[in-house]
Amino acid sequence: MFNGAFRRFSKHTHRLCSSNFSATAKIGDNLARPLRSVLFTPGYGKHLKKVKRSIADCTIIDLEDGVAPSSKDSARSAVAKMFKEESVGNRMMTIRINGRNTEWRDKDLEEISKIERVDAIALPKVECADEVREVAEYLAKNSASKNMNLWGFIETPKGVQNVDEIACAHPMLSVLVMGTSDLSRDLQCLHTRDRLPLLYSLSKCIVAAKANKLQILDGVHLNLDDSSGFEQSCRQGKEMGMNGKSLIHPSTIAIANWFFGPSAEEVELSFRILEAMSEASQKGEGVCVVDGHLVENLHAENARRIISLHE
Repeated sequence: MFNGAFRRFSKHTHRLCSSNFSATAKIGDNLARPLRSVLFTPGYGKHLKKVKRSIADCTIIDLEDGVAPSSKDSARSAVAKMFKEESVGNRMMTIRINGRNTEWRDKDLEEISKIERVDAIALPKVECADEVREVAEYLAKNSASKNMNLWGFIETPKGVQNVDEIACAHPMLSVLVMGTSDLSRDLQCLHTRDRLPLLYSLSKCIVAAKANKLQILDGVHLNLDDSSGFEQSCRQGKEMGMNGKSLIHPSTIAIANWFFGPSAEEVELSFRILEAMSEASQKGEGVCVVDGHLVENLHAENARRIISLHE
């Protein structure tokens, strides 16, 4: 089946290249860059040495929960030194700094904002829009890289309650990340396999992210021995609209990539949708039929998104 789908990709790609209905029409950069698998790495010691070997779409180097209070300063220095002295490859790199009300946050910002290779700074336990704007303004005033984005972790009831204003707080914000472990604790709910107690919070944050053209990442699955439970949470997250999943071990990267990446069938159908819409456009028509289903511009936009992720 896959080989047949691949041959059809080539045919549709060739035909679309000569068409005025582009398969790679520009969509928002926040949504175009794949974040299927996002691996946490503690910001110290032997863990840092593994960063450049990671095959995840993105690595989050963690200066917050992943580092003990007594090691915060040394971890920050080690991370800065690594980026200065070593090549970390071309995969996306994000650093999670310490929280707004801690003694380490300002020092983290001062040091990390100088590192041009860092793609994003992740803010933990965001509970209001001002937290995002405050960091964005600091970065602007201190001439941080213009390519640097902000990620916001939503991991408290107050964060969920205020997620609508957080999601539109500043243009630098590009990704929301669900912190389901902390959220379950604060909600005093059970972290069940079906995640039923979290569905309202997850759905509310997904809507806020999509309404503001942000990506949103599902929370970690803590039990590494529960492979079927991990797959179940990936499937559920994909079905709900999550763009990817945060991970705690490299062994889960391939599974997350498989679930959150487009399938061969999805890509092949997307090419056919764009081809059919191109032909309809040349006839002055705004809709067409593919496999018995009515197709219009909204389906073409989704097809472009899928092909962009595939490429």
